[in-house]
Amino acid sequence: MQNPFKGFETRTILAFLITSFAIVGTSAVSITIVLSKTDNIERRATLVLSSTLPLFGTWVGTVLAFYFAKDNFKEASDSTQRFAELSLQSNSNSNNLQSILVEAAMTPKDKMYFIKEISTTTIRSILNDFDNKKLRRVPVLNPDDTIIEVVYYEDLSGYINLKTTIATAEAATATAEEKATAEAAVEAAQRAAEEKATPATAATPAVATPAVATPADEVAVDAAAKAAKAKAKAVDAKIAISNIDGLKIDDYLKSSEPRRITPVAFIVPKANLAFARESMKLISPNCRDVIITEDGTKGSKVIGYLTNTDIEKLSKV
Repeated sequence: MQNPFKGFETRTILAFLITSFAIVGTSAVSITIVLSKTDNIERRATLVLSSTLPLFGTWVGTVLAFYFAKDNFKEASDSTQRFAELSLQSNSNSNNLQSILVEAAMTPKDKMYFIKEISTTTIRSILNDFDNKKLRRVPVLNPDDTIIEVVYYEDLSGYINLKTTIATAEAATATAEEKATAEAAVEAAQRAAEEKATPATAATPAVATPAVATPADEVAVDAAAKAAKAKAKAVDAKIAISNIDGLKIDDYLKSSEPRRITPVAFIVPKANLAFARESMKLISPNCRDVIITEDGTKGSKVIGYLTNTDIEKLSKV
């Protein structure tokens, strides 16, 4: 006969048998008491159940405690081991970074991709360079090689999208206003002409009279002026749309619209990468760029550039 418990652990079999016995035993005692027709049934039931139920409960509680405590202990042990492994890995990464100097890992200025001619460089050209070079950020430098800030792809593209949305909405409003004022000017001119026209009759032939400005003429002149102004505004709005591709980096830096300015860490080239990483953390959780300058301050010339991605890659070497 095949063993039905084959493949199960001993503690699993024991837990199953004792729990089953407790359930069956309790049920059997209860049924016997219920079906019994003897006298003093309530007293006997109380005595039997008060003695057997604690016993069965103790058995089941002991087995279950042993059964689950072992799993909990194993899980806690595994968790501790994983934490220890992560700590060792973190220490190992830190040791790696401490042994690498920034000047050896940085991208030197002569190989950096950066923006310097901010008044002539278009945002659209930088976005195209981002796509072609597979980049997401670029340092912007002053003419004296000091840093202005690091700009990101999503910020530049967001600025262009915002300007496009605003210009498109303004152009639509201006076009609608142009149409409405033009129609009003035509109607006003027609009314002015109708008021001046005096129909000729046989008794009173038409006689030329000096031109005199009427209230209708004044309304027509005012309507024509509004139409001309609206037309000029519509033309300007359309030009603004076409000029979006010509927006410069300087326009973005001086924009009045709210924009993100990402924090930057500054260090000297002789520092190690562990120090570079800690410098970013100290400045802000959002700091992802390290600018290397001659004396480690923002006011000195840029000689190299590091990103959080660069440091992360080198920490795994």
